[in-house]
Order: sequence, then structure tokens, then C-alpha cells
Amino acid sequence: MTTYKFLILLMVTSSIYSQSNYKSAEGFYELSSFEMAAGMYLLEDQTFFYFASFGNVDLKIYGTYTLSNSNQITLFPNPELTKKFSFYGLHNPENKNYITFYYKQPYEQNAEQLLIEIDGKYQEFPKFTSAISEVSMRIEFPQSEIIKIGYKNPEAQNAFQYELLETAKLHDGINEIKIFHNYYAEMIVAVSQLAFKLENGILTEINDFNQKTIPKKEINPDIKNQVLAFIADKKSKTTINRDGKIYEKIDLTPK
Repeated sequence: MTTYKFLILLMVTSSIYSQSNYKSAEGFYELSSFEMAAGMYLLEDQTFFYFASFGNVDLKIYGTYTLSNSNQITLFPNPELTKKFSFYGLHNPENKNYITFYYKQPYEQNAEQLLIEIDGKYQEFPKFTSAISEVSMRIEFPQSEIIKIGYKNPEAQNAFQYELLETAKLHDGINEIKIFHNYYAEMIVAVSQLAFKLENGILTEINDFNQKTIPKKEINPDIKNQVLAFIADKKSKTTINRDGKIYEKIDLTPK
């Protein structure tokens, strides 16, 4: 019985200690550097919000974080932010026997290598031209609900050799799909791999070149609510309007 009570006490003490650490972690940390405006909010409920702006990049990342016993911070971006593509679909009553896919030309991407696999059949998107920034293709309505999208290996001898990027499951009646490339996916993954330590209100950013220390700035309730409201708004956005049509977001499934 004594051992049992000791274990309970240890667990409670550990929980209180952990909660205290997250409470003391809450604040804003200025991460700006030469030609880049950046910062990170850490909240007591283990929510983080990171932003960075440089060149034509406007990066906004949210998710959760953990603080280890050795004061190491690990960032876990919302999984939706790290997916390489997003799919949006609708039911078009004029399109009865086919699914039509649209793909907008991405920056610095070889769209000619992008292909769709459905029912074991493969079809590549048409090539872009100087006059066409969005290509489309039509596929007979499949038996399977699963769509796979990937990049064809340029050295491959057949379409079966490609890099699977994302998998989606069709909703009932969906026969028109817009596909968008997530330009920031790789950057977001890179940010999640940054190394931080937090001790006594001082955040230390550890990299291969130096260790930059950033003192915590307290955040008032209004700013905290604005951060949480921004994240909630982004999470709740499940539709887009294109050419007067409302497309619903199609959830991507594990590969």
C-alpha cells in the first residue's frame, strides 16, 4: 500500500511539475534575423504558432509542442499543413460518367510528371503551355473510391514506377476535383525539425552555426485569443470558391 501511495504521489507531482513548466513557457519569442521576420508563440495548453516572412514566402504554422525533462522543445505541426497536396471536390450534375480533375500550375514543379492512379490505371496530366496555367483530364467513373497521386520517375520505363505523394478517398457523388500543390509543406517539416531549449524564460535556438538565445516576452489575453482564433479559423475552413462553385475539402488518407 505504501508503494502504491508513493507511485500516485509521484505521478501527481510529475503532472503538476509538467503543467508548471508549460505555464512558465507561455509567451512570445522573437526569432527574426537578417531579411526574415519570424517569431513563435508558445501557449500553456501546448499550442504553438510560428510565423516567418522572407522574400515572397509568408509562412504560418500551428500545432502542438512538448517540453521534455531536459528542456528540449519539440514542435508537431498540424498534419494538414505537411501534406503536399490538397483536394477539393463537388458534384457536377452535368458530368455523369466521368470524374474531371483540375490541376493549377505550381511554382518550380514539373507538372508533366504528375499522375493519377485509380482502379490500377494510370493517367498523366497534360503539359502546361504559356497560355494555359490550369490543366484538366477526365477519367471514367471508377469502381474504387481511392485516388492516388504521385510524381512519375523521369527515368521510369513505365507508369508503375512513381513516387506516391498522397491518397484520397472520394465522397459519394464527387465527380469534379481541384488539386492544389502545397508550396510550404517541405518548409513546415523543416521548421518542425528545428532544435530549441527553454530554460528560465530563455529560448535557445540551436543550429550548426551558433546558439541564439531569445528572452520570453509576455503576451496579453487579447493577443493570445487572436492566435487561438486564427488557428480555429484555419482548421474550420473546409471549402473554396472557384468560378462561382463551392468545392468541399476531401480528406487525405494515410499512404
